Amino acid sequence: MVAKKSNQIAPNSGLTGLGKDYVKALIEEYLEVHKTEIDAKVQNVEIQNNKTSSSCACNCKTNMDDLKSEIAILKSRYKDDDKFTLTRAKLIQFMETNRLE
Repeated sequence: MVAKKSNQIAPNSGLTGLGKDYVKALIEEYLEVHKTEIDAKVQNVEIQNNKTSSSCACNCKTNMDDLKSEIAILKSRYKDDDKFTLTRAKLIQFMETNRLE
């Protein structure tokens, strides 16, 4: 879902100029009252992100590198392996062994 700007949906809202001003004032009042609470939550999220990125450097990074290399090996084997491709000769051989026409 794409966030829309207020000026994109304002014509369809049916609000008068005074109604729009009321909604803006209401939002500004809410933000003034809850500004410290919002700032604290944002700061907690930033602290959690810093902790996660610093703690992951020890063991998770090597595990992720191992998994990435294994996936790369499997991808190359899948691309190079001929047994997963269906050719005309394989189809004819399958039909002959199963007595299909």
